[in-house]
Amino acid sequence: MSQPDIGRFIEMSGKTFGHQVKEVQMAGLKMFSKSVVYVNNIQEYIGVAGQILERFKQLMTEGDMDNAQTLLQILVDIAHEVPKFFMACIEQISPIMEKVGMSDQIVEDTRQLALELLLTILEKDPALVRKNAAFVETVVKVGLQLMLILEEQSNSEWNSEYDHNVDDSPCFDAGQVSLCRLAEEISLKKFLPILLPKIQQLLGNNNWVCKHAAIVAIAQTCEFISSGGINKDELFEKVASFINVAARLRLPRHTGDR
Repeated sequence: MSQPDIGRFIEMSGKTFGHQVKEVQMAGLKMFSKSVVYVNNIQEYIGVAGQILERFKQLMTEGDMDNAQTLLQILVDIAHEVPKFFMACIEQISPIMEKVGMSDQIVEDTRQLALELLLTILEKDPALVRKNAAFVETVVKVGLQLMLILEEQSNSEWNSEYDHNVDDSPCFDAGQVSLCRLAEEISLKKFLPILLPKIQQLLGNNNWVCKHAAIVAIAQTCEFISSGGINKDELFEKVASFINVAARLRLPRHTGDR
């Protein structure tokens, strides 16, 4: 398809964004996402990203979670192909996705997509957000928050049923993997000062789920921590205290692959 043809599709889809029928709006947004990834000059369309984010916020406010999730998947798909589409609204994306990812009132699939959008932008164009400390911190916060989503059980019930397989919670898995994905793209000098204090906060929480998330976060990032210039004696003391906490609570040993 020629660039003029792609441009016409984008123009047609853009005219539906304000349509009074929501189904027409969503169809137009899908058409836009399928077309914009093929343009030669994405700079011409970066202003549209902010408009779509505003539409996403409206859908969330209206309580239309199905269409909000669909629109979030559209944004993830665009980010996978042309992350620079979001270059003019990076400062908007981070707080919006943080609000979604941190809320236990929002369905888990949508929360995972919020995290995935941030990670996809980071992985596909690291230079776009690598120096943005607020963006990196949001990824860490949401990732750790998703690691708190486990089936409602006491620690004794968990231990009685735990079979040493990878956790069944997709949110938990998405959260722990996000830490590794982030560490692969961000320098340790930027990553560890954000991650370690948050792990300490989780360990200081009396809820065993928080302590479990912290220990798994350490397990997932131990290679990065050990090579990040951290004092080894200090690290050993911290890890030993973590193990003691786990032993007293009889938390399960997590065996999932990083």
